[in-house]
Amino acid sequence: MEEKYWENKEVKIYYEVEKRDLMFVYLHGSGCNHTIFNPYREYFKELGVGFLSIDQRGNGKSTHFISEKEYVLENYVSDLEKIIEKEEIEKAILVGHSLGTMVAQSYAIKHPEKVLALALISPSYNFKKTFERDLARKAFLDLDCLTRQLFTRYNQVGTLGNFHRKQYYPDYSQKKFVEMNDWEFLKETYRENTYQNVRAIQAVGRALMKWDLEKEIPQIKCPTLIIHGTYDQLVPIKTAYELYEMIPKAEKPIIIPSLTHSLVFRYPKLMIKNIEEFLIEKGILKR
Repeated sequence: MEEKYWENKEVKIYYEVEKRDLMFVYLHGSGCNHTIFNPYREYFKELGVGFLSIDQRGNGKSTHFISEKEYVLENYVSDLEKIIEKEEIEKAILVGHSLGTMVAQSYAIKHPEKVLALALISPSYNFKKTFERDLARKAFLDLDCLTRQLFTRYNQVGTLGNFHRKQYYPDYSQKKFVEMNDWEFLKETYRENTYQNVRAIQAVGRALMKWDLEKEIPQIKCPTLIIHGTYDQLVPIKTAYELYEMIPKAEKPIIIPSLTHSLVFRYPKLMIKNIEEFLIEKGILKR
């Protein structure tokens, strides 16, 4: 496994890669880093499958901009294109969570010849539309925005007198994160991060509310797996069924009772099992 950066004058993107004939590309959601997929890549590595794991811009060891104009979807896709080109990856299976699902879908639309399959966990196609689907959810999200603002001030106060705080880079596959509830996870993220990184998280959150792939989604031609939790408070399960109707080769969504938006790293074994079975059924992975 190699640790690398792709960079130009504006941005520096961290990634890890291990090359094999068959490759996974893992795309995490906002506020995390590539480590949420560590159990996935270790499991599939034993089956002879390689991986490319990226810290997407605004997260992890990659550049943290404080301006939301840097977080347009096209920039995320461009980062991915440059890294795949640099690593000479001909074809891959794209696995995304939340924000990462939109990057994966957009890349599949632009480069259908390079995508063997999509695995979308807690996906959306238009965050603003799916987030604000009803008044109750909109009220929840307004409250969540207020909570995040309060935590931002909490972080700002906590950083006073500690301007040299090291970058927060947790391994989200560790047991302590798996066992945290969503509230504890939010507190941990905002308490330990540098103020610069917290501002970047906020900028990403504002920017992604403008992302919209609704008209382009039917152009996806590859086999697509959709996994969603019934207790997802950010993207309702109705969205999973809408994507199923829009993507020509999508499988009927796998809806898992009682799981939230963070199912991707809280229940990796369950996610891995579903992905493996899907790929075997499609003849992409052999038993």
